[in-house]
Amino acid sequence: MILAGGRDASPMSQIHVHHVEGAVARAGQDDTAFGRRDSRYIVNVTGMWPDSALQEGEIATVRATADALRAYSPGAAYLNFFDADEGDARIRAAYGAEKYERLVALKDRYDPDNVFRLNQNIRPSQR
Repeated sequence: MILAGGRDASPMSQIHVHHVEGAVARAGQDDTAFGRRDSRYIVNVTGMWPDSALQEGEIATVRATADALRAYSPGAAYLNFFDADEGDARIRAAYGAEKYERLVALKDRYDPDNVFRLNQNIRPSQR
């Protein structure tokens, strides 16, 4: 990867830059769960490796590259690009407190048993 410099990165790894103005920017910030509608681009750093021996180094390279890119970020994150181990705090931060609480209320109403949890999960309130 470009930002990783001389590190041994898999030739399968990628950095995707998605242009998201247009229709995304026309909706209001509070109209949907999708946040940061004022951002012009979304960047996704993806690590892929053909040999399991590369896994540890490749994960470290992807994380270092993503960390370096955060300096140019408005601070939000696009949840569809999250890894499984991002954690609840990062998911909450991606939505913001008010939007996250609205989503928890929806989860409580429509999925209180957390059936739909194989994603960047919003857990229902504890009962």
